[in-house]
Amino acid sequence: MPVYNADKYLRDAIESILHQTYSNFDFIILDDGSTDNSLELIRSYNDPRIRLVRHEENRGLVATLNEGVNLAETDLIARMDADDISYPDRLEKQVAAFENNSELVLVGSDIDIIDDQGKLISYGPKPANSNAIKRILSVICPIAHPTVVFKKEAVLKSGGYKNYFVAEDYDLWTRLAEDGELANIPVPLLKYRINTEGESIRKSGIQQMNSRIISSREWEKYGDAGPAPLEKWHEIWPEKKHLTNARSNETIFYANLHREFARCYAERKQLKTALEHNLAAIYWQSSLRGGLADVYKTIRSYFNQS
Repeated sequence: MPVYNADKYLRDAIESILHQTYSNFDFIILDDGSTDNSLELIRSYNDPRIRLVRHEENRGLVATLNEGVNLAETDLIARMDADDISYPDRLEKQVAAFENNSELVLVGSDIDIIDDQGKLISYGPKPANSNAIKRILSVICPIAHPTVVFKKEAVLKSGGYKNYFVAEDYDLWTRLAEDGELANIPVPLLKYRINTEGESIRKSGIQQMNSRIISSREWEKYGDAGPAPLEKWHEIWPEKKHLTNARSNETIFYANLHREFARCYAERKQLKTALEHNLAAIYWQSSLRGGLADVYKTIRSYFNQS
């Protein structure tokens, strides 16, 4: 857990790890030159699992993340941010996933999205299986950074985090994808805080620019034809009927995903396929699912014949 001036939310983040149902871990907390009360708060805990590393000056997130990876003495490393909250069974479920599949190099999860005050405001579905995740890497980042557990050996082999500013996680996932399988557990294991003071919000423009660079690099692996047929995309998200408002959030996510595909195909002059994805985005966004579905199928049939 890298920490920099996070005392507002830090106690909830720390305690969400200390109270995990899976308790056999070392908790490395790296204070990256905080000037608020973060250091004092960390030192107030008397838990032998906590290893505190203190930087007198701020070194930045990428350097701190790589230091944490190198300091870890375990085969698996869980990531955590200082303003998020892990659910109690997070580590237990993720460790079990590795035990059940030796090919995995990374396991993330869905997320519940909360505001500054901790109020639940949305739900973030993620693709579950490795093939889907690897295809979607060509368009967006389908893995929430603070949810991941990854193999230390694989991260070191891939070269660790690199300076893709505010998109260093996305870049790392694309390199890990070449070394093994990736997965997301299809339930939320973490409350992801929309922190208006956080780096991702403050520097979203730079993040989007670097994400576009990474996605374009990944798209090139598939050529102009793209990573997968359109009709396959609706199969890669497991149903989340047991979760409140999950379906509406999935619908929005699908719509945004198809818009991104439309943009990518249009940039490569694949205008027919771009239009198909735009139509799919309209389909998913619309609340008139039944009637619009018939229109959508008719247009798809026309395209297939033309």
